[in-house]
Amino acid sequence: MGKVISTVITDVLVYLTIRHSLLPPKCFRGLPGHTMTDLLLYLVHNIKNAWRRKKVVTIIFLDIASAFPNAMTDCLLLNMKRLRYPTEIIDFFGTMLHD
Repeated sequence: MGKVISTVITDVLVYLTIRHSLLPPKCFRGLPGHTMTDLLLYLVHNIKNAWRRKKVVTIIFLDIASAFPNAMTDCLLLNMKRLRYPTEIIDFFGTMLHD
């Protein structure tokens, strides 16, 4: 049952995030209609534009998958409040993250 509730809440968060444009357009991961191919095309486009202007391009890739277990949950919840996510959703995640 917990997985079902978590999936529903995640879907609501994605909807709210898209509906209210809470993420910059450059965010590709995990949002409907955005694929890895879109990200790569965006990256190549920006690199080629920089080269055309005779600029140097530096890219830093970070693997942050293991960082999330160490995320500061209080900071995450505060940011959700600042972005005006519904209180019920913030409370739901607050309960889950602090248990």
